[in-house]
Amino acid sequence: MNKISVDIIIKPETDPRALVGGLARLTQIKKKFDLSGVERGENILNSLRVMGHTSLLEPMHFGFVINNGSRVLLAQITRHRQCSFVSQSQQYQDHYDFPYLTIPELRGELAARYHGLMETAADLYADLIAGGHEKDQARYVIPGAARNDLFLYTNVRELLEVIFPQRLCKRNTLEVRYAVTLMMQAMIDAGYEYLVKGAGPACITTGKCDQGKMACGRPFTSWEAILDLEK
Repeated sequence: MNKISVDIIIKPETDPRALVGGLARLTQIKKKFDLSGVERGENILNSLRVMGHTSLLEPMHFGFVINNGSRVLLAQITRHRQCSFVSQSQQYQDHYDFPYLTIPELRGELAARYHGLMETAADLYADLIAGGHEKDQARYVIPGAARNDLFLYTNVRELLEVIFPQRLCKRNTLEVRYAVTLMMQAMIDAGYEYLVKGAGPACITTGKCDQGKMACGRPFTSWEAILDLEK
């Protein structure tokens, strides 16, 4: 898991605070659009988030490249309908001795069997190609653990209201939580902490879990704890 990394390759061209402030001005009668000052825009942005009026966050987009994830991560993250994705191809690329993710907790005999299964899949893939089968047929033996790089493009509203609340919850798989945490951390490192601070699962945003009988029983105690990948 610790080989997964996230890079932001697309960021808003206009400061989100100035844009939100300007768009808020646009909604008022007899006021023309004009970019807001950053401080005023940030105050408006925070107020809109508290009130739930977050449609003004939709014009701002981020593009992330998630490196060294797995096909399992791909299956999970592409459930988000308001995102655009580009993924590594299995149809035309060679996958001899494909790299794969390991389960961190595996030890002893189970670890050996896990790696053995991956080697068997890689050998069968090579044999299928050697036997005249096309790559798009041979790829059916490639497991979900196989490494996959992924591009994800989405708007800030989707991040704050859907992806971060759902995917940072402890009920998610470790890999999904790890990757989405790195997405949030990448935004913080790029200077957008004001956008993401306080975002996350319901135990953080409302103080009460919304998962009912499926609650993990281990709620986050602070927003900063979400960024601690050891927890």
